[in-house]
Amino acid sequence: MAEFISPVIQDNPTGWGPCQLPEKFKNMPYQPFSKSDRLGKVSDWTGATYTDRKYVNKYQSQFASQTNNQYTYFHDEDESSFKLVDNTQTKPGNRFFSRFRGSRGRFGHRGRGQYNQRHDSRYDSRTQGQQNSQRGKSGKNAWDNRRYGNRGRYNRYGNDDRRKDASVKVEEDWEIVREIEFNQLAPLRTSDLPEAEDLYECGSVETYDLGYDRITPKAVRPMKKSAADRNFNTCSTTTTEDPIIRELRHQGQVFATDSILSTLMTASRSVNSWDIIVRRIGDKLFFDRRDGSEIDMVSVNETANEPPGEDNVGINDPRNLTLEATYINKVFGQQCLKQGEWNDLAHKNPYIDANMPKDRVASAGYRYRRWQLGEYSLVARTAVDAVTTSKKTGQKTYALIRALNEWDPKTSGDWRKKLEMQPGAVLATELKNNNCKLARWTTQAVMAGAKMMKIAYVTRNNAKK
Repeated sequence: MAEFISPVIQDNPTGWGPCQLPEKFKNMPYQPFSKSDRLGKVSDWTGATYTDRKYVNKYQSQFASQTNNQYTYFHDEDESSFKLVDNTQTKPGNRFFSRFRGSRGRFGHRGRGQYNQRHDSRYDSRTQGQQNSQRGKSGKNAWDNRRYGNRGRYNRYGNDDRRKDASVKVEEDWEIVREIEFNQLAPLRTSDLPEAEDLYECGSVETYDLGYDRITPKAVRPMKKSAADRNFNTCSTTTTEDPIIRELRHQGQVFATDSILSTLMTASRSVNSWDIIVRRIGDKLFFDRRDGSEIDMVSVNETANEPPGEDNVGINDPRNLTLEATYINKVFGQQCLKQGEWNDLAHKNPYIDANMPKDRVASAGYRYRRWQLGEYSLVARTAVDAVTTSKKTGQKTYALIRALNEWDPKTSGDWRKKLEMQPGAVLATELKNNNCKLARWTTQAVMAGAKMMKIAYVTRNNAKK
């Protein structure tokens, strides 16, 4: 016969209910609730629980809140424990990765942004139609859907989080040696930069016209198309094809150009995708630009909250904006110089035809410099655009000339009005929207030993043309 165990009964002579807390309920968080609260479902996978927004708070307790809800689950975004297994289906962003195959490797970066415009547009339209059919095509819900339908494409930083095409297709037989997150690059900084040693200088640069420093929104100067007639192909060779670097191959262990090095140094700021080819020849490393690469192209609003996307057509198409910005930088860089006032460097430019008239060649000077980085020596080709003369000392120094262009006055606040009264606010906005581009220009100036960088503001005569 089973033994009957009498339950423990607590006697409360002064009231009702238990006198002490049972052991199994000790240290358990208490969630306040109301007797009128309705019991809902533990989980729902249909996605159509609240077809009518009228009952969205049907099962919510009147005591529940973010501050006192003991059972609320908070998700911390920690991707350090995740590993990339397959990169053919998904497009990981914000990563700087290296892949090697034999003695030849590629460094690359996959940026945020749209990766398939036609596919995304069809998918968005189908999804949008399904949501409208569920929530109703009329009334406030449909209006909200039209207004905020694209908000899902932005991440928690406000940037466009759709992926862009990788600049190079990763083959299945490539071995991933290491994948580096951008947050790992942040500590790789030093305030003690080694002094650069000049190994070779060539080319000729003209003197900067100080009259351009006096330009104001009320005293503008039009761009001259004649400056575009110059030969800009003064040095389009990559690292391994550079004849001067071949002569200096015994002067270091790592070789690159200022364009490639600035891309690597500002990788954590970039959004657009890019890749760099690394060649190992003996005990030397050569960083090369791939044929057809757009590393040297000038981006537009790359780091803005709403960068130019598929919504922009015609002249404001992202590709057209890049071509326009690159063209402006080349033309303006030649226009603001004193024509014919040349400053020859130690050697002639080996990249141009010796029979070509000097006034037909773009102003460009190249300085091959070496830095001692620990036990390795880095040799890089750097470029300068002009020479400036100090008014006080008369000393000549090298300078870089760049230009920021306004493509949409609605997003920039109309430079013609703001530059007169708020020049600092305009520059702050450009530092935010073109953070990577301005950082690249700065690193190029430092590597070239340029003491000054002139930045112009260029606007369109007609914003739509």
